[in-house]
Amino acid sequence: MQQKVPARFLKLFDLTEVPRSEYTNSPRCEDANDEQKRSTFFKLLRGATSRSTKTQDNFSQQLKFNVAAWLHIMNPAENSLSLVISYKDKKGAFGVIVEEAPASEFLMLAGEVDIDITGPIEFIRVSCSGLLSEQQVTVDELHVKRIVDAKVSARKAG
Repeated sequence: MQQKVPARFLKLFDLTEVPRSEYTNSPRCEDANDEQKRSTFFKLLRGATSRSTKTQDNFSQQLKFNVAAWLHIMNPAENSLSLVISYKDKKGAFGVIVEEAPASEFLMLAGEVDIDITGPIEFIRVSCSGLLSEQQVTVDELHVKRIVDAKVSARKAG
């Protein structure tokens, strides 16, 4: 597992926020056109909000993400850039480095990252670290996908 670093030690430039649907275990509607399934989905969704906040505050989980970013750097210099997953949970704000590479005009950074979460998640963001003040970055493409272990999914379903 990668080492998490307190976010206050990183000069982060946020690229995007990861949609909550990627890291919450909320119910999903398989077929929004089917009225029966849609009705069942809404019942599940309403029931999900009645959980106790005490159990959520002390809940620990490990999340794994596959992250890829294609960046266009204006004014590349002789510095290193890092793709970082930053998040805030009960313990504070942290960042985990996905990949680091020397800056160039066009740059692809990608990798898998594990993060340990304690309590409710305030946010998960994809960020870039190492940018100089005169550098600007444009995101050409960005992909974030949660990796769910098939063994864990089978245990939860069964």
